[in-house]
Amino acid sequence: FGDIHLANRNSDKKQFQYFLDDVKDYRSKNSGKLIYGLTLGDMTWDRYWIDNKFSFPEYKNVMKTLSGMPIYQTPGNHDHDIYQAGDFLTIKAYRKYLGPSYYSHNIGNIHFVALDNIHCMNPGENKQAVYDNNIVEEQLNWLREDLKHVDKNTPVIVSMHAPAHHNPMGTDKAE
Repeated sequence: FGDIHLANRNSDKKQFQYFLDDVKDYRSKNSGKLIYGLTLGDMTWDRYWIDNKFSFPEYKNVMKTLSGMPIYQTPGNHDHDIYQAGDFLTIKAYRKYLGPSYYSHNIGNIHFVALDNIHCMNPGENKQAVYDNNIVEEQLNWLREDLKHVDKNTPVIVSMHAPAHHNPMGTDKAE
């Protein structure tokens, strides 16, 4: 699930319901198999949390239709609170309703890592959102420690919202 942007505007919830129906259909055709979900950020849209009364509690209510299917969350830039200042406080509501903003877990023999690579520098007070695509040092230190406990032959899958590599020139070669 990437860039859902549920905000109770236009027909976003109705359109997303079509996707949820496809997921439910897939699950029913594969009953007995373990199926997991992974979000890649922007489940909601911070700009509409107050005006449209749609934030994480409402998002969780929509997702209840997939009960019994574990869904692992990854924060995006629009999951940070524009009404708060600084990186730590902007992700507070996300942590309250969805869980940690970065974490790891294992499913079978695969190690999954979810990272928050949106570094917010918001001034708060519903001003313009200010962020860059960066992983803060505290999180990198945590990741180094986490990976020390993972066998080097274990596959690792990393989820984050913004691309890990940015090539503004559009060439095949890294700059």
